[in-house]
Amino acid sequence: MYIETTKDLFWLLLGSSIVLFTLFVCWGMFYFIMMLKDMRETIKSLKRKLDLFEDFLVTIKEKVTDTTQYLKTIIETVVKIAGWFTTRGVDEFEQPLKKNKKK
Repeated sequence: MYIETTKDLFWLLLGSSIVLFTLFVCWGMFYFIMMLKDMRETIKSLKRKLDLFEDFLVTIKEKVTDTTQYLKTIIETVVKIAGWFTTRGVDEFEQPLKKNKKK
């Protein structure tokens, strides 16, 4: 096959341009699909980490709730002990200490 006219040259260049354009589009689609795949994996990983963080927060909330239930009892006990000290009087606690003298 020889190129005899400019029309033959035109068809040859048009055909090669279409082939190159098709290769470029396929290459672009491949990279776009790979980006979507990586994005999907990243989103899955992020979702797993957010689920773990949510579980951690729920656990902390439960621990704080349990602690606050005991805190009421602890506060009442401290108030009773403080009341006991105030009713006994300050004089009992202010007795001077005896010092042992060494000879």
